[in-house]
Amino acid sequence: MKTLKISAVALVSTLSLAACDGDGGTIVGGLPRGQFEGEVSGVLDTSVRGQAESGYAFVQGAHDVIVLTDFTEDVQVVIYDSEDDFREGRWTIEDENDFDGRVLAYVEDLRTGETFGSVSGTLDLGDVRSGGIEGRATFRAESDDSFGDFITVDVDFSTTYRGDISLNRSPSLSRSPRRSN
Repeated sequence: MKTLKISAVALVSTLSLAACDGDGGTIVGGLPRGQFEGEVSGVLDTSVRGQAESGYAFVQGAHDVIVLTDFTEDVQVVIYDSEDDFREGRWTIEDENDFDGRVLAYVEDLRTGETFGSVSGTLDLGDVRSGGIEGRATFRAESDDSFGDFITVDVDFSTTYRGDISLNRSPSLSRSPRRSN
């Protein structure tokens, strides 16, 4: 019986070490660097997983960005800091139409081109370093095309830092007002 307990402790220790990256940080939810996973629910309803990148974008100035792309479901989630670099901690994801908002987000359905701008939410960043960002985002977003169509996004990510990231969605980054029906 004692041998079984020692083996169990050794197994737990090995698995705990395997969940750490080279810098000693724990990878979010066991995600490998450069990956994300989560859920989008509401008028756009799907599980998402795929490529996670971070860097900066030159759209009306420089913005730190996190770009999460599911090429299978054709969904892209973008989170950006309109004022500064991302730092560890909890941040409020603000209404994309608030011109004083700092951390903003949007989702794009890559099949239809429909976009959803953040209304409210939270961004938890547990590890921010030159190699990438680990964290979680939970936010609610409204369609930029159909007034009153909402989605909820809940994603975990572990990005790979890519430097300059080209974003071609100017309506959100320029914070244009949503169209009403």
